[in-house]
Amino acid sequence: MAVFTTFAPSTAITVLGVAFGMNLLARGVGETYAIFLLPLGDEFNWSRSELTSVYSVLMVAQGFASPLAGSIADRFGPQGSYLFGLVCLGGGYLLAARLDSLWQFYLCVGVLGGIGAASLGMIPTQVLISRWFRTRLATAIGVAYAGLGSGIILIVPLTQIAIDDLGWRGAYTLLGTVLLSLVLLIAIAPWDKWWRKRREAPPIPAPPQATGVDHEPRPGSAGPRVRSLRDALRERIFWGLFGILFFTSCSIFSLTIQLPAYLVSLGYSAVAAATAFGALGLLSTAGMVLSGSSVDRIGRRSTATAAYIFTLAGLALFWSMAFLPAIGILVFAVAFFGVSMGSRGPIVSELAARLYPGGRGGGIYGVLVLGMGFGAGAGSQISGLLFDWTGGYAAVFAFSMASALLGMAWFWLIPALATGKRQRGA
Repeated sequence: MAVFTTFAPSTAITVLGVAFGMNLLARGVGETYAIFLLPLGDEFNWSRSELTSVYSVLMVAQGFASPLAGSIADRFGPQGSYLFGLVCLGGGYLLAARLDSLWQFYLCVGVLGGIGAASLGMIPTQVLISRWFRTRLATAIGVAYAGLGSGIILIVPLTQIAIDDLGWRGAYTLLGTVLLSLVLLIAIAPWDKWWRKRREAPPIPAPPQATGVDHEPRPGSAGPRVRSLRDALRERIFWGLFGILFFTSCSIFSLTIQLPAYLVSLGYSAVAAATAFGALGLLSTAGMVLSGSSVDRIGRRSTATAAYIFTLAGLALFWSMAFLPAIGILVFAVAFFGVSMGSRGPIVSELAARLYPGGRGGGIYGVLVLGMGFGAGAGSQISGLLFDWTGGYAAVFAFSMASALLGMAWFWLIPALATGKRQRGA
């Protein structure tokens, strides 16, 4: 069965590569803040909750900026969104090298970083990919999502090396300069070929039936088309997708923002902690690709449930390291948590592309991503507060596990999230 919506598969692959690269930058650069956490704390003597609050602002700003990024992508195409994102993220990080107060970090790393990450990430990517891929949309989105994990494994360890060699200010200068240098490349790229001359694809058919899984008995459309954000907000399925992103992000980001510091507290070096953190990205890359292809084969609910089980297993293993910080436990913890870390994202993106096709899809998906921003912001901030209140990480792990269970529940409470078909009253 053909994967592409066009007889130019090489162009489709190029487009997918661009989407992968933009996701790599959006997530990889944003996640470097976990590596800056300890150097900033050492220099400014801020509490853990103050330090994590900068990351919370970044994630909430990313959520609030998501509808804007979707509107820009719908109106001006992905190129406009990518250019805007590079200027915001690169400019914010370049300014961060010269900061010395918390409110300045809120503005430059938090607000500008969040707006930039939203404008570079999956929102314009989802709009772009849905024009080029049809029958294996979930697989294509999974490949694009893999850029998020690749950014962590590539950029985070390199940032730790830059901090060791240049200091945290020099590292921020380097990141900002690299991002701003990419503006020209995106500006001169052949968007007439990649976007403007590509006619919008018709509604995406549901994936083929797989024996014993969650799909409807026969392929077809996703149901009556939702023509506006107001229509989407009336649907239970929209709020189910929002809830998945919110609670899953609470679970993931309450741990990731603290993980390097947690490993250092157990006796691991800063470079080893950054490497373990980066390994999560490497494994999440594989998990995102597998998640997308798994949806096409065994269904959404089965794929999502397996991913949440892996997340819970990884959290339990990380928690157990407080009592036995053995390298073998760390390896298995990273493996379980990493392979599932971003695996729900392709499922939600595929559902959004299928259920909300057409010219309003980017804006609707942008509002959905508010759930991720709010969840990540709440999770990281609550994580910092729990550490300050308890002086340890046990409450952080308990909170993360409870959030994962709440995220999984939506796939079982709303049948349309398994079938990909809008039902009456859904």
